[in-house]
Amino acid sequence: MRTIKVIHVSDIHYENNEPENQGLILNAFFSDLENKVDCNNKENTFCIISGDLVNKGNSEMIYSLFYNNFISRLLKYVPITNIYCCPGNHDFNRKVIEDNFEEHARQISEKKNETEFNEFLKTENNLFVRKFDFFKNFCTSQLHLPNFNILGYSASPIPEISFYFLNCSLLCYGGLNDIKDIGTLKVETSGLNKWIQDNRGRAKVLIMHHPLDYLTEFARLEIKSMLKRDIDIIISGHLHEQELDHNYIAEDHGIIKLSSPQLFSNKTDLNGYAILTFEESKLGSIEYRQWVKRQRKFMSGQDFSGTENGIRIFNKINYSPEDIFEKKLESNFNKAMKSYSRIPNWVERTLRSTPPNSSKKTDSEKYDYINLINNPINYQIIGAPQFGLTCFAKYLALKAFQFNKSIWIYLDSENWNYAKYHSDFDEALGDFNIEGSSVNCLLLDNWKNSLKDSHKILENIKRKCPNANIVIFSNFSDNIVLEGLDSEESHEGFKQLWLCELSRAGLRNIVKNFNDENQIADENRVLTRLDIDLIDLNIHRTPLNCLQLLIAFLDNFEDRPVNRSRVFKQVLKVIFDNPGKLFYGDTLDEENCGFLLGYFCEHLLKENKDTFPESEFHAICVPFCKENYNTTNTYDLLEVLKNNQILVTINGELRFRFSYWIYYFAALRMKISPQFASYMLKDKHSLYFPEIIEFYTGIDGAREDVAHMLIEDLDALSKKVHLKIGLQDDFNLFKDIKWALNETISGMTQKQLVENVQKSKLPEELKDVIADKHYDSVKPYNQKIHNFLEEYEVKNLMDLTKSAAKGLRNSEFISSKLKEDLIEKIFAGWQETIRALFLIAPVLAKNGFGGIGGARFKLTDDFPKEYDECLKKVITSMPHNLNLWYKDDLFSDKLILLLRKYMLSFEDPNIRHIIALIECNARPKGWKESLLNYIENVGKNSFYLGDIYTNLTNNYASSHMTAGEQLDTEYLIKACWAKHNTGSPKPGIDTVSKVSDDILPRRNLNNLND
Repeated sequence: MRTIKVIHVSDIHYENNEPENQGLILNAFFSDLENKVDCNNKENTFCIISGDLVNKGNSEMIYSLFYNNFISRLLKYVPITNIYCCPGNHDFNRKVIEDNFEEHARQISEKKNETEFNEFLKTENNLFVRKFDFFKNFCTSQLHLPNFNILGYSASPIPEISFYFLNCSLLCYGGLNDIKDIGTLKVETSGLNKWIQDNRGRAKVLIMHHPLDYLTEFARLEIKSMLKRDIDIIISGHLHEQELDHNYIAEDHGIIKLSSPQLFSNKTDLNGYAILTFEESKLGSIEYRQWVKRQRKFMSGQDFSGTENGIRIFNKINYSPEDIFEKKLESNFNKAMKSYSRIPNWVERTLRSTPPNSSKKTDSEKYDYINLINNPINYQIIGAPQFGLTCFAKYLALKAFQFNKSIWIYLDSENWNYAKYHSDFDEALGDFNIEGSSVNCLLLDNWKNSLKDSHKILENIKRKCPNANIVIFSNFSDNIVLEGLDSEESHEGFKQLWLCELSRAGLRNIVKNFNDENQIADENRVLTRLDIDLIDLNIHRTPLNCLQLLIAFLDNFEDRPVNRSRVFKQVLKVIFDNPGKLFYGDTLDEENCGFLLGYFCEHLLKENKDTFPESEFHAICVPFCKENYNTTNTYDLLEVLKNNQILVTINGELRFRFSYWIYYFAALRMKISPQFASYMLKDKHSLYFPEIIEFYTGIDGAREDVAHMLIEDLDALSKKVHLKIGLQDDFNLFKDIKWALNETISGMTQKQLVENVQKSKLPEELKDVIADKHYDSVKPYNQKIHNFLEEYEVKNLMDLTKSAAKGLRNSEFISSKLKEDLIEKIFAGWQETIRALFLIAPVLAKNGFGGIGGARFKLTDDFPKEYDECLKKVITSMPHNLNLWYKDDLFSDKLILLLRKYMLSFEDPNIRHIIALIECNARPKGWKESLLNYIENVGKNSFYLGDIYTNLTNNYASSHMTAGEQLDTEYLIKACWAKHNTGSPKPGIDTVSKVSDDILPRRNLNNLND
């Protein structure tokens, strides 16, 4: 259960900050935070300021001073992305009212109904909104509030809670001519109502500056009716000492009303602030702190809480444990979560409307599980293997029932046919004792369109569950898409969402929970080490990957794993060193496990099986133990593997929970059995299975046998694909593309593409379709294209190139000559992949998808719809996509010198450019100087310089960077700009320093926080 703390501050009235008055209070406030807030848990600490940030909001200067002297100090305790505020009656520019007093008074006096008033506020340049321009600029440019609206805006600190910051100061005079505002204020209600509608199921917290008494009767009654139905907590400020009745907390009909005192008016006044603690959606407590002038510090707020310690505890709502339905859902979720005999705490996951590698992050919509529950439509949720799709599906089922008693049923569709679907479906309904008509949503895990009878199954589901939406969960591991990851598994009528990796806050949550129990080392040190290892191993920030590394840390925290083979060895060592209540004697350890399971996995792979009964395990392993004088107790071994969910039970048989365990144990067996290694690498063609190569080469980093085979096979396959594609050897569209992307592929360049396709080995009828750019559709020819191009083996080439990249990355100790030969063959594979993409670029531009040699490609939605513009983007996106597809398999700090050698010397400029893009994204030590050398070697108006510039600006806008990386990126962006505009071969610091900061994109802090 996630706990967050919310610091509530109101009425700061920042102005002169005299050291002996306001400065004294603010210094004491920050000193008090030092004792009340955990600086190591900033991700779970938030701050809301409910108005009157400054005393007179008449200039941008006062807000800059407020930021420098208050917000910048607050950042020690709260990240900038966790700070929110709404305006008060001191925050607007009173000069606007002074200059337009009569008009302001007239507009207030007009008798507008609710709708008319709401619409009036949205008209251009109205006084009520214009007087907040300085405040608005502060919120958007300095606080970077992504969803800010001066009338009211929402924010969700965690999925279970939504805040709404309502501007109730629109009609305020700000004390001008001693005009009183009480009972006269109105608010914009359409945004408020939309927030309520959009956030069903969340705890809703309304924040406004004034208490309800300051609103007009209509506005007051409207909000009070919302409080009874839709709003859980209302928070306000504005109360000054002369108005205090010390009744800060009221609970009416389950509604919690909170008011915080002023943080500052004068050092002699009763000043204070509050800290709210939430456990998920429930407010657990509020702690008041008050300024004690005699002590000159903040102490327990007895005057505000009515309690001796200044804390008010709220009653928690307990759900009935007798709810059998909910208990079953919870049990199913916990079983899915259990890993290595642990049930880790759930870490909230985020979904995005764009693929994870899309450069269009600013257009991406963010979703959480409550968005899905509140908007029950058909979704396709996409994630890589081991991303946690199954856990997320079962979490959705549990939360949907907890929030609104909606019945969401989970089904695993792996290896389904029509008969198995019926059996699983009926069993699931019977388990929950419900009818199909009662189901609100079906969650179909491991769904594939290629499933036998998939269309028939979906039609049957719709008949049996007429009231149900469908959410399907798909892996994207075998799919390739330009500008991101998508799939031939696209589903018409399903909204696609991508499950994101964990944020930094998610990593900290996992580390904190694990480290509290196991005490590896200081929490910050463990977090930093985990983050570094995830990057070094080129693996995703997923809960399972984090848990495996943390378990490996238990073996030896100081020992850095060099690859996943080493990680799994450490994980197994911890498992067998800590058997729990079972007793195994001295004959069971990770080496025995690897020895025995390697042999058993050899059996499974040769029999082409992935499930087996326990009896088969013993029948194979017991004779093997006797033959090798091995005393391992196979029953104990099996029990350990089951207890730690390395083996799981499916339909009465056992299987490895994740396929990578089979490949890992097989790789161990290959090392000690030359016959099995030969079988896997030659007879079974496992060179095309990247995980086999990853684990086999990762065992000791010296597998020269597999390096020789990869070089030989990759060379032969690249030449084979090259011959079959039939494009001219020197064909390169990029050499004629200029820096300005709106000038690309016009005239001769597009003509060259068509001419070269005509010279390729496509059938004549397909060449004619591609040549006619005005032809409405190539869809009738899809099957012909697929059948003909299947023989090109492009998919095989891509798989083998991926294997070779993983193999090179792990082969730290093979000879330098083998490393050079292997990387050159990898580059040859890249070259042929680009040529294949050239060949089908017109098909992609016309149809949005296409295939060649078993590889299927699909454009993401942000590609232009018009053919010529789409073709431009397809072609100019190719290097970016090759970088995305291969960078995580190839890049390693240990290979950086080898990569840099070829970035400047390789014959093909496209390959040199892809290497530069890899370095742009990885940012290893010395990357700035390395890229400056590359920039020196490309033309000032070339596509290559323009594409590097685009990549750097996209990274700057939306990638996590250290302060040093950010400065280096700024320098490189300006260097590209300077070269393009001045022609300087390698712009130096004098030239770069003259480039304006205006060319730098804005850092999207909201996306960076994810």
